[in-house]
Amino acid sequence: MHQIIWKEEFLTGVEEIDRQHQEFVKLINRLNIIQGYGDKGNYALRLMDEVGKYAEYHFASEENIMYLTEHPHLDDQQKMHKALILKYRQWTESYKNHKAEIEDIIRFLEGWFTEHTINQDKKIGVFVKKK
Repeated sequence: MHQIIWKEEFLTGVEEIDRQHQEFVKLINRLNIIQGYGDKGNYALRLMDEVGKYAEYHFASEENIMYLTEHPHLDDQQKMHKALILKYRQWTESYKNHKAEIEDIIRFLEGWFTEHTINQDKKIGVFVKKK
């Protein structure tokens, strides 16, 4: 088990987005914590559901910021968000069907969060600051 450590490189410069990203990291870390427990039962599924719902909320919020600032890549971001949610749902279904472990989902979430935040969301912050 390991935890995601919040790093300066995750900051976008948009307070609302950064606050939500920090909360998302906490949720991923909760999955990391329960990974060590023997019988995860319904709690793991409830937590995975919470992660998915929080991601949807966060994406809608981020897209609204992009809309309000007339960000030129809103459509691209929406497509990425939809693809990420779809992939996450596939992972959670695999877990429910005993074809994936929590560790697989955590690895996906960590990669998704790190890559998407550093390579996509930071660009939102740069654009918003210019506006």
